[in-house]
Amino acid sequence: MVTVLYGDDHKLNIEDLEKKYGTNIITGLSSAKAAELLAQDGPNALSPPKDPEIVKFLKQMVGGFSILLWMGVILSWITYGIEYSKDPSTPLDDVYLGAVLAPVVILTGTFAYYQEAKSTNIIASFSKMIPQQALVIRDAEKKTIPSEQLVVGDIVEIKGGDQIPADIRLLSSQGCKVDNSSLTGESEPQSRSCDFTDDNPLETKNIGFYSTTCLEGTATGMVINTGDRTVIGQIASLASGVGNEKTPIAIEIEHFVHIVAGVAVSLGIIFFIIAVSMKNPVLDSIIFLIGIVEANVPEGFQATVTCSNFRSGLWPHLVSPVPSRDAKAAVVTGMELKDMSPEQLDELLANHSEIVFARTSPQQKLIIVEGCQRLGAVVAVTGDGVNDSPALKKADVGIAMGIAGSDAAKNAADMVLLDDNFASIVTGVEEGRLIFDNLKKGIAYTLSKDVALLSYLIYIIVGVPLPIGAIATCFTDLGTDIIPSVALAYEKAESDITNRKPRHKKDRLVNKPLALYSFLHIGLMQSLGAFVVYFTIYAQAGFRPSTLIGLRVKWEKDDVNDLEDSYGQEWTRYQRQYLEWTGYTAFFVAIVVQQIAGLIIRKTRRNSIFQQGLFSSKVIWVGIASQITIALILSHGFGSVTALNFTVLRAQYWFVAVPYAILIWVYDEVRKLFIRLYPGGWWDKNMYY
Repeated sequence: MVTVLYGDDHKLNIEDLEKKYGTNIITGLSSAKAAELLAQDGPNALSPPKDPEIVKFLKQMVGGFSILLWMGVILSWITYGIEYSKDPSTPLDDVYLGAVLAPVVILTGTFAYYQEAKSTNIIASFSKMIPQQALVIRDAEKKTIPSEQLVVGDIVEIKGGDQIPADIRLLSSQGCKVDNSSLTGESEPQSRSCDFTDDNPLETKNIGFYSTTCLEGTATGMVINTGDRTVIGQIASLASGVGNEKTPIAIEIEHFVHIVAGVAVSLGIIFFIIAVSMKNPVLDSIIFLIGIVEANVPEGFQATVTCSNFRSGLWPHLVSPVPSRDAKAAVVTGMELKDMSPEQLDELLANHSEIVFARTSPQQKLIIVEGCQRLGAVVAVTGDGVNDSPALKKADVGIAMGIAGSDAAKNAADMVLLDDNFASIVTGVEEGRLIFDNLKKGIAYTLSKDVALLSYLIYIIVGVPLPIGAIATCFTDLGTDIIPSVALAYEKAESDITNRKPRHKKDRLVNKPLALYSFLHIGLMQSLGAFVVYFTIYAQAGFRPSTLIGLRVKWEKDDVNDLEDSYGQEWTRYQRQYLEWTGYTAFFVAIVVQQIAGLIIRKTRRNSIFQQGLFSSKVIWVGIASQITIALILSHGFGSVTALNFTVLRAQYWFVAVPYAILIWVYDEVRKLFIRLYPGGWWDKNMYY
């Protein structure tokens, strides 16, 4: 644990100080002595973060869902390598699959790294406060040197407008006043003198702190601490050493990632085992595994979370007497808190509804936050100074002042009040609820399109030609996930958002009603619509549904060029392959058409779409336009590109799935109606996600 200590430097007389630091207040240190101390103690600068930027970047590249996609990329390329070693004429489908997945992972990882780097570089914000030059006396001469070269025992001079270049013990002062607001929170200018005025080194007037500003007057001081050993250095170490406490929403997102990753890998392995047990080639089964894992990964989720990059929660009052068990309120000073054990602090917090903690150090503020968290509270901390940054970072929700706040406080916080108005926290809570709602909507939207899972299952068990290939599945996710999911992040609040009770910590972002609604309700309806289009394509070509059952083995044999359809027509392997690609395209378009309805119904969770308004968020329509545009490009513009496994699709097939899109819309409106009609009833408990 970091503590700010100076021993008795603020109490010693000048002669004792000279003796302790081997210096002279008139002539200063010798250059040789200064060089020796610099080599011994290191430069007067704050240490950089322990993790190099490249490590942070790589963590983003393999974190969360990314590792699953990288596995897909590597497995697809390994599969192609094995197939190519056996047959050099092997199609490049597996190479293309990896080539499509890799840029997605790189782009989302880069985006996430950029967002994290922009918001968490606390040390950089501390470094901005550090003066570049210092006026020092060495070898009986005044010299201007880089402040990084200062060492303990150096004699420095400061004047109005200067930043203090290290922690110094004042030796003389003429009307010197300093601005300690960023460090201690005191807004008024603080007078400095060479007199010992307080046992606490943070309170005495004869200490000047590294990075604070001299507002007026002049002073001479002796450097007593440099770099990480200064007050600001220890606060910086404390803040950077505190793990980023996960906000309530971050905990829920992590929970969702674990669920989806577990489901994706489990289903992939199960399907792989089924495929191999049914005598499918191992390499083909690996591709199914990749397709299933990839189909379960919501590629648009990272972008949605980033666009929802505000955090809010509950705000217990940490107000800084008499710690009597019978009193409802208490006042505790920093000196009293210093002598308390964690158990005594827990008892104090548990038995008093209002507590004022006065004159506390940065470390003590951190201890108070940790005490509240031990009691199970969701802790919000407000602050504006450097001294608040450790507590802001540790809190579940750190709230910094946008106008008066220091960069260090803003970077440590989760929320910034741009107007410095505490009433804005209420607006922030409302915004947080909206973000939670919109994340739920985005997840429900993303999970319901996993009809590729059912298509692989029917392909393996029923033995029909593959309804949609791995590359087409990837384009389905990319085409219907990213932009529409981001669009849902911009949806406006429903009318009841401020009337709801606070969410309990145990209420999950992804709960049972959401999973059942997405997979079994909307997901199955989308699957039905997609398979109707699939069977329509094959029936129009001559293969009735009954003929397709069990046809897969013959269908995929390269040496069979006279396969008969339901009407006795013979099909070559290439003709069958082209029809299969047409089926991929139609299946893909059917999902897109139904996902348009899926996107519109996700505008609300309780209210009718007509109450909310179809045009309450125009960004949703950008998402819909992106879906249609991507589908048109793939089914027409790139329909002749063999590598993509798409074909040019006739216009009438776009409309086959429309009735199922309407069914989805009507079903969801009825669901919401019963939830509103019977609040607290079965519909509300089981059908409201």
